[in-house]
Amino acid sequence: MPDDTPILGLPLILPAQAQKHVTHNEALRLLDILVQLAVLDRDLAAPPATPAEGDRYIVAASPTGAWSGQAGRIAAFWGGIWVFLQPRDGWTARVTDENITLVRRGGIWDVADTASETTPRLGIGTTPDATNRLAVVSPASLFTHAGTDHRMVLNKATAADTASILWQSGYSGRAEIGLAGSNELSVKVSPDGSTFTTALTVDATGRPSLPQGMTVAGEATLAGPVILAGPVTLGGPVTGTALQATPQDGTAGRLLTTGAFGLGAAAAPLLPSLDATGTLAGDWRTADTLTTGTWPPAASNAALRNGLLTVQRPDAGTILQRWLQSDTATEWTRRNTGAGWSAWSRAIPLTGTVAMTSGLPTGSVIQRGTGTQGEFVRFADGTQICTHILALGALNTAVGSLFQGSAAITWTFPAPFAVVPVVSGLTASTSAWLTASTPTATAASLRGCAAISLPSSVNAHVMAVGRWA
Repeated sequence: MPDDTPILGLPLILPAQAQKHVTHNEALRLLDILVQLAVLDRDLAAPPATPAEGDRYIVAASPTGAWSGQAGRIAAFWGGIWVFLQPRDGWTARVTDENITLVRRGGIWDVADTASETTPRLGIGTTPDATNRLAVVSPASLFTHAGTDHRMVLNKATAADTASILWQSGYSGRAEIGLAGSNELSVKVSPDGSTFTTALTVDATGRPSLPQGMTVAGEATLAGPVILAGPVTLGGPVTGTALQATPQDGTAGRLLTTGAFGLGAAAAPLLPSLDATGTLAGDWRTADTLTTGTWPPAASNAALRNGLLTVQRPDAGTILQRWLQSDTATEWTRRNTGAGWSAWSRAIPLTGTVAMTSGLPTGSVIQRGTGTQGEFVRFADGTQICTHILALGALNTAVGSLFQGSAAITWTFPAPFAVVPVVSGLTASTSAWLTASTPTATAASLRGCAAISLPSSVNAHVMAVGRWA
């Protein structure tokens, strides 16, 4: 005859046993523990400090103290000591602090199947708690469709609340995706689990914002508009239809490239026609026979037509052109206000070498020069003035009642005239005057005369006025 019952392990009263009440009482105590089994808690790994007589618990994993080595067993406080019972598969126990019923399956306690469709807590491979009411310990989780779609919904109470997925490493948050404190989708990251930085937000319009900026290591294709509130650093070439297709591309909204309209390029783009009114503002290269149109007088042949044309458009109806000739650096301008092109006008520097071609000035406005025979000034209109201080010598040769120099003085003009100039002069003496024979385009013959004999040399200020062209 066995000593215990095979199911609950209750002690049996043996034949001719003395003190049968001891065995009977022990069996009653075990029945008192197991019948209508209801435990106070299943999450404790150490016994409570002040248990009451008859308190029952399911010992949690890794127990310590008086419960050491009793994980998963039923612990009952009876007669001032802890009594432990080993449960068997199929036993049930009510957990009063969670208001759930557990069943022993495969050597572990699991939530029992009930007729209710609600389960306050569910743990798969682990124990849920008041915060994590659904807890799963598993290498993977699978959520699949039931024939068509499958949607996971995270719902929050108000806009200021949070509905998100928190990604952790070692139970320390590193990234969070969802509606965190607002109704905007956000992506936040953290280096320590406590301080989070927003990397991305998407508002209800669908436009994303990158508060910390963005680094793109490869190629990026942006089909819509991009609003940049901060600095932009681009590490590679920018391509696409948002850029100019050619240096002459004037499509509105496109980005300029190096060389656009002749800016920043080693060579400006070639201009096909000077007279085209559709030419965009910018710098354009002109070249011999490759550029057609009405040329300035200085570009009468193809060899003189290499240059740079600057086009300016102050308003929709006005075009200004400025052409700089490469060989001579001379500058020509004209305009078009809708009634056709004006004649070319040469921009003349104020000082320098004056020149004239076909009756038009092609040099500076004023030219000044000096020589041993005096100074000259030439003007762009063709006027020339020569001046000199001429030593007439002594005026003491008697000629009737007057006196004159012994010989005429030849003044060679410091610059030649195109035609015979008008020569005049004054002497430094109030008693003397100057006479001249008919001059030539290059010189004049002058003689001093006086009413009295002047044995000392007399100076004369002479001037010739005429045209250089």
